[in-house]
Amino acid sequence: LKILLTSFPEECLGGLHPAYIYCGISKVKENENVMFKCRTDVSEKTTATQIHVYLFKNSKIIRMEGFDARTSDDTWFNFTKVTVEHSGLYTCFYSEERLNISKTSVTGHNSISLEVLGGRKTLRQKRQKNIFYRAGREA
Repeated sequence: LKILLTSFPEECLGGLHPAYIYCGISKVKENENVMFKCRTDVSEKTTATQIHVYLFKNSKIIRMEGFDARTSDDTWFNFTKVTVEHSGLYTCFYSEERLNISKTSVTGHNSISLEVLGGRKTLRQKRQKNIFYRAGREA
């Protein structure tokens, strides 16, 4: 499992706060399922009741989930039957208000690199009849 640690001043994030991301695996095969857990550690720190958690892949937001901050610190993002297109660098952020964001240039407390291995495809070629020509005629 490859985890990349980063740090940066939170005031530059405009309401986004870094969250921790966990995934038990870093390499999977196509058509397998993957679950990311994002942990915010906000239940004791905030007066907000609703927290919004954002999952980013390669710095672009791909999912957002809201949850009750008084009951949990964790949000799960599930992917079923992944393809090679799911490969990338994943990170999580959270906010107390729903933000209109599409991408970020920073990573959270940690990032997880997921590699989806493609299955082998067998190529079958049609058998062709060999045709020989001799002096303009089919042999």
